[in-house]
Amino acid sequence: MQTQPLSLDQKRVWTFEEFCQYTGYSPSFAYKLHMRGLIPGSHKPNGKRLFFDSQKVIAWLLSNPIKTHEQIECEAATYVTLNR
Repeated sequence: MQTQPLSLDQKRVWTFEEFCQYTGYSPSFAYKLHMRGLIPGSHKPNGKRLFFDSQKVIAWLLSNPIKTHEQIECEAATYVTLNR
């Protein structure tokens, strides 16, 4: 009986190729990000292949959200009200 391979969402550790597949980044761009130390959770055991902690990568991808116009207007109104 063969088991089906895990989807990327189910895997705890990704290979470099899986990281590129999940993010949609080209291999050259992903490697540049890694070399600059911008991707959290990247590991290179034995100095060979790159592996990524999927949970840390997903948290990194979801960081720095873009605010909606409504959120910006609400913050502006609050700022103006408090700083007269």
